[in-house]
Formats: sequence, C-alpha cells, structure tokens
Amino acid sequence: MRTTRPFIGIAACVVALAPCAARALDLRDRGQELFAYEWTPGEAGVATGDGLGPVYNANSCATCHQQGGLGGSATNEQNLMVITELQLGGFNPQAFLSGLDRAPLNLASFSGLERNHSTILHRHGTPTGYDQWRRGWLSDLSTRPPRGTSLPRGAKLRFGERDGRQFFVSERSSPALFGAGQINRIPTEAIRALADAQANDDGGIAGQVSEIGGDVGRFGWRAQIASLADFVGSACANELGLEVSGHSQAEDPLATNPAPHGIDLEASDVAALTAFVAALPAPLAANTSGGPLKEGHDLFTQIGCATCHVETLADVSGLYSDLLLHEMGPQLADAPTQRGSPTLPSGFANMPSIPAGGFPLTA
Repeated sequence: MRTTRPFIGIAACVVALAPCAARALDLRDRGQELFAYEWTPGEAGVATGDGLGPVYNANSCATCHQQGGLGGSATNEQNLMVITELQLGGFNPQAFLSGLDRAPLNLASFSGLERNHSTILHRHGTPTGYDQWRRGWLSDLSTRPPRGTSLPRGAKLRFGERDGRQFFVSERSSPALFGAGQINRIPTEAIRALADAQANDDGGIAGQVSEIGGDVGRFGWRAQIASLADFVGSACANELGLEVSGHSQAEDPLATNPAPHGIDLEASDVAALTAFVAALPAPLAANTSGGPLKEGHDLFTQIGCATCHVETLADVSGLYSDLLLHEMGPQLADAPTQRGSPTLPSGFANMPSIPAGGFPLTA
C-alpha cells in the first residue's frame, strides 16, 4: 500500500514552514517515512530530478528490507542480478580492475561491459523497450559453463552469449540492516589494529584493510564503502535510481546520449535516511553460557572460525566479522560491480568475512 508522501528536503520546508513545524518530525522519523515511501517515475524530492529510474531494482527501500521488520533482509525474489563477462580459463583480474573508474553504462549494446566487465542488470526500467531488452539478456541461458572456464565447484550460475561475448549471470541478496549504526562507529584504529594483529600471528590467516581515501571500508561486498552515509546514498542511486549528491544514478542502457540528471534527494533527505538506518537495533545474541549453544560457540573458536569472524570488535559485540578483506583464491574471484572499489594489494579474490545474521554488508 502506498504511504503518504513525506516532506522532502530543506527546500520543501522553506516553502511550507508552518506544516513542517507543526509535524516536528525528528530526523529518524522522517528517515523512516522516506525508507518506506514508494517512488514513481517523474517524482523527485526537488524539481531538478527525474524520480524513480531510469533503471531500478525496487521502488522503495522497504521492498528489499522487510523480513523481520522494517530494515530487514530481502526475499530471494528480490535478489539483484549481476552480468559478468566471462574470461576463458577463469577470471581476468586486471581486465576487471582496469574498468572500475570509467563511466557508467549508457550504450544500447551494453558495451559498459567493455569498461566495467561486470554490472547490475536492474529489474525494472522506465524507458520504452527496457523489459524486452532485459529479457534478451536472460533468454537461452544454460547452467553448464563453456569449455575452458574455471569456476567454483557447485556455483549456481547461468551462462549465455551475446554479440559473440560470453557472460554469466549471478545474484546478490540484500541482507538486513540491523546494527548498521554500530558498524559505522567502529573506530578506524580498531580495524587497523586487528589487521596488524593478524599479520603478526603465526596462524597464517591475515586480512587486509580496505583503504578508502585514508579511511577504512566497512560496508559493501568488498568493504568498498567507508561510511554509513555513503552506503545509504549509494543504495538510493544504484537500487532506486534516485540521484543524490556524490552518487550518480545508473544510466539508461538504451540511451546513446543520456541527458544529465538532476538531484532527486537532497542531502537532508539522505541524512534522515542514514539516521533511521543507524538507529536500527543490532540483532539479539543467543545465550551461549550453557548447553549445545555453548558447545557450538566453543567449537567455533577452537577450530579457528573466530580468527576472521571476530565476535567483538571495539565495543560492538556479536558482530562475528573482522571487516577485513581476505584472499579466497582465484576460483572465488568475483567481479566488483561498484565503481571505486578498494585497493586489493595481494590479489583479486578478496572478500570480507560476513557478519552475523542481521548485521549488514551491502544494500
């Protein structure tokens, strides 16, 4: 059911000062309204934007974050799809990395794969013909990889060919956002200290800090986003097609010369959304002081799981992650879909240890 349209942006409050004052919504309340709001094409918070789209995965944050309550995880039906060009003999890390800082997709042939080699295939699009174009990429897919490829055993991927180029389709799920504010406040020094401790340990397992312009990555499939505010802004742009300052919405793949986009959400709107997400409570930890849960908890530590899946980091308990990147080997190399991915000094197949259920990594 469509929610009541929330007040959007500072500009709206200046124009309608009395209603804003009468409602007196605090930042988190306004963020919750925005989180649950269902956007439509052509509708934006400020006059310069184009609203939902041109490509998007859902029309509301709540669509993909609702299991277990507002801010929860998505169902499998809401998984986003990623198209990745397939390199014979396995993945070509340098080819993937060489395209990370180039422009977003915008050509009808989807030649963005030439620049990024991996990109989101959004579920919906506002341009005429988008649905048919998207179905073309998903038709005649096979679960059998082409001869000469090297992929993880048991990987559930679908393979296809278009314009003489082979690719595969994989999926990503949207995890719960509970406890995101706690991850955001973990000090940079604590993450760096943990990386140093692992490097000096004789156990042989050492994660790497995701360096993001002097800060440390905490969010994203490759910890490529340092702050919760950037995490939220990126989700608005990538998942909803809502342009925000510092995060461009995905381009229309059918447009050869896409027009510049205006801002859909003001900085105050992103701040409100961030405040709401930051206030989402962390998942409750089970009592492991006795019984089978204690036995499992002790075994988890004894066999080395807790080396990477650290239970407590700084003052955040129940995290079960070191927020570091770990080399998982070439067969688990996975093409990044976001621009500006972190520095990966020792190899390409670096992935962060996944936190406990409820704590987020991606949007």
